[in-house]
Amino acid sequence: MQGLSVLLASLCEVAARLPWVKPATGGEDTKSESIAAHTDAWNRLAEILRERFGSLDEYWEVFDPTQREDPVQCFLSNDIAEIYLDLQDALKLLTSGAALEDIYFDWRFEFREHWSRHAADALKVTLLVSDKA
Repeated sequence: MQGLSVLLASLCEVAARLPWVKPATGGEDTKSESIAAHTDAWNRLAEILRERFGSLDEYWEVFDPTQREDPVQCFLSNDIAEIYLDLQDALKLLTSGAALEDIYFDWRFEFREHWSRHAADALKVTLLVSDKA
């Protein structure tokens, strides 16, 4: 798990340093993968990861620590699958011929609005597990 922790931290550092740019196009969706295909890929990957992580897959999270709320069950396999597929989409966008501004905008947006939360949760869990090993 320590190796995964290092990779997650490195990914977050690189993504956090992405430049802020305005998209070159009018917000058109340049992703070519259909939602159904993305869901199928997510299901396959999450299942492989669930088997690999075993009992370490499940953890509990409080989404807003400033409010008193019950913890919610989460899965490391879900976090890693979400990150992986977002990064895979980013690489496809890079080879799609999209304008560089659109690529940077999409990468930064996906990190800030989606997979950074998965990465932060997964990093917290993998660091805790690494410390206990």
